[in-house]
Amino acid sequence: MTFTRLVLNNLRYHRRAAIATALCVAVAVAVLAGALIVGDSVRGTLRHLALDRLGPYDEILVTEQPFRAALAGELAATPGFTEHFTAAVPVFLLRGTIEHHGTDGTRRSSGVTIIGCDAAFWSAGGGEPPVPPPQLKTDEIALNAALAAGGQLAARPGDTVLLRIGRSGAIPADSPLGQKERSETVASQELSVAAVVPNQGLGRFSLSPTQQTSLCAFVDLATLQKMLD
Repeated sequence: MTFTRLVLNNLRYHRRAAIATALCVAVAVAVLAGALIVGDSVRGTLRHLALDRLGPYDEILVTEQPFRAALAGELAATPGFTEHFTAAVPVFLLRGTIEHHGTDGTRRSSGVTIIGCDAAFWSAGGGEPPVPPPQLKTDEIALNAALAAGGQLAARPGDTVLLRIGRSGAIPADSPLGQKERSETVASQELSVAAVVPNQGLGRFSLSPTQQTSLCAFVDLATLQKMLD
């Protein structure tokens, strides 16, 4: 009897156990392959979301205290800067609250990412979103679709909203010597909605690693500078 015939006779005799073992191996391979595919897909999706919300920016310097907006231009003018980067853009990034007084009552959205920027913020690298907002005036604001039409504010271009942001003082407000008056700790200003930005690219700009679409509001950089003195 040859070795091949011996193997075939053994499989024929133990065919039930052999079939069960083969099925178990097939199921295990399918589960492992599916887990690897799903994991790779989730990782790729998260990477795409992170890079999409950062837009064309490769390096971001975040500071706790504001700095001069002109510093970005001075940095771009340093020797060797253009060898690695195309532009340096100043951005004022903070949290705030927006209220919209509509016909159906007052709608309020807190924890909104307020982005103070200028035209350079949208033009650096370009491409997203497909319809960037126009050059904002000091009394205008642009909302992304998640904030404007996603059930948060129900605001449209031409509506007036109230922007509230917190002031930071040298003394904490919760200390005995801190500022207690609301006008001293909160800055507010009414702004006209100039545009609704799609939830793509810089339209959902955020530095937070989250899968949720950021609620973003864009105002002219000079507006935040004036509100925060």
